[in-house]
Amino acid sequence: MPQIVLEGVEKLFGEGPSAVQALRGIDLTVHDGEVVAVVGPSGCGKTTLLRAGAGLTAPAAGEVRVGDRPVWDGERVDPTAVGSLAVVFQEAHLLPWLSVVENVALPLRLRGVGREERRERALAMLDLVEIQGFGDHRPTELSVGMACLLYTSPSPRDRTRARMPS
Repeated sequence: MPQIVLEGVEKLFGEGPSAVQALRGIDLTVHDGEVVAVVGPSGCGKTTLLRAGAGLTAPAAGEVRVGDRPVWDGERVDPTAVGSLAVVFQEAHLLPWLSVVENVALPLRLRGVGREERRERALAMLDLVEIQGFGDHRPTELSVGMACLLYTSPSPRDRTRARMPS
């Protein structure tokens, strides 16, 4: 069964004669376990395509599905459809005004998980990547390597497979 499907996806930025058509009629199917690389010149719509597929930006036309669930319900994203997805951005996107543990817990907060459970799960992730003890620090107080661990770490369901290099 296809895991992520984009059919006829279009995305337009701006209006009128200065509008930019970032995506036009994109069809893409990604099956479970498949690895896909999106390549092209700067400005061709790669990031827009990935953002549309992850439910981070609504397409102007077309449909995005995860499994058999549409990602968009009108102009609202369906959290059930995108709940199994994760995005690794091109650059670190740690919010400097939040602590490390609050940054790690942010996706859980956005999904409505309670404060205690969020903190407990976030601290467990910090333990997993061996940077426990830094939860109350700000991202600017971490080394570059530590910050990289925060935004490239496995999801909690992957804990049993994740191993840090010796």
